[in-house]
Amino acid sequence: MCLRGEQYKPEAWEIISRSILHKYSGPLDVWLSICSSLCDHQGQTCCLINSYPYKSYLAMAEHESQWV
Repeated sequence: MCLRGEQYKPEAWEIISRSILHKYSGPLDVWLSICSSLCDHQGQTCCLINSYPYKSYLAMAEHESQWV
């Protein structure tokens, strides 16, 4: 779901790599990501907020390569 409330049916998703500051900024990253998504004037960036961050943490913990 895009923050702008538009109905959007993507043909493909691309995960954008964020900077190390985003990665370790914790809850502040949610606001940074929302702002950067809203500033995308082409409307190609959506911010998807995870409702279960602990599940993501557990999934990342299964793969040591994610903790760089």
